Amino acid sequence: MSIFEALIMGLVQGLTEFLPVSSSGHLVIFGELLNLNIDEGNAFNVLLHVATFISVCFVYYKDVSELIKEFFLMIADIFRGKFDFERPYRRMLVMLIIATIPAIVVGFVFKLLDLDAALSNVLTVGIMLLFTSALMYLIDRFEEGSIDASNAKYKSALWVGIMQACALMPGLSRSGSTITAARALGYKKDFAIKFSFLMSLPAILGAAVLEGGELIANGGFSVELAPLAVGFIAAAVSGILAIKFLINLLNKNKFYIFSIYCGLVGIISVITSFIK
Repeated sequence: MSIFEALIMGLVQGLTEFLPVSSSGHLVIFGELLNLNIDEGNAFNVLLHVATFISVCFVYYKDVSELIKEFFLMIADIFRGKFDFERPYRRMLVMLIIATIPAIVVGFVFKLLDLDAALSNVLTVGIMLLFTSALMYLIDRFEEGSIDASNAKYKSALWVGIMQACALMPGLSRSGSTITAARALGYKKDFAIKFSFLMSLPAILGAAVLEGGELIANGGFSVELAPLAVGFIAAAVSGILAIKFLINLLNKNKFYIFSIYCGLVGIISVITSFIK
């Protein structure tokens, strides 16, 4: 893998992991259209996932630190026979655990049936991008909600988690799906986007661990250090910028921009799949 390929794929991963345009879908599209050699082992993919994990932790470092602290406090309370789940960060922690379960189940099924390979084509991506476009059209039309970590129902976290599981389909945006679900359930804007990005941490870390295990089993790294470093930095920096940009657009009710973009790319992808 060249440094140029690493830079492009790092930028694509960092931006599309968080912008509601589907990172998996764009990696498929860029890989095919630019004929990039991105399958030289799993090392590069693992590093990209770690980079985007760091992006979320950087932007939401206060929340992440509070959640980690709350996790250990909750475990200690459970051993003491105390079951207080009304503290905001403890409630959010439990919600994140609940929301992660559907993705684990569906991800296991995808892995078992090797659906990732079967669905990673431009036609599937194009169709799912059209679904993403429809979701982005809806987001700006929801009234501001009143739900945050202090009063959210655990059942709502399950519904948001189901949408995250659906987004395992390449081309269906994870962030777009989860933010749409959260807004539809009455979450406040800032809590909807925060919950969506914090939800991504177990998913990103799980993907990194899974691919890392395959990497070890296959004998280690198959790309040079320089491309890995360039891709890692590109993904981390672009991920941070993407998160901040998305927060700003949600507050200004301008998600329709992504609806237009995903619709156009989706149509082009579907047409390309038939004429290529």
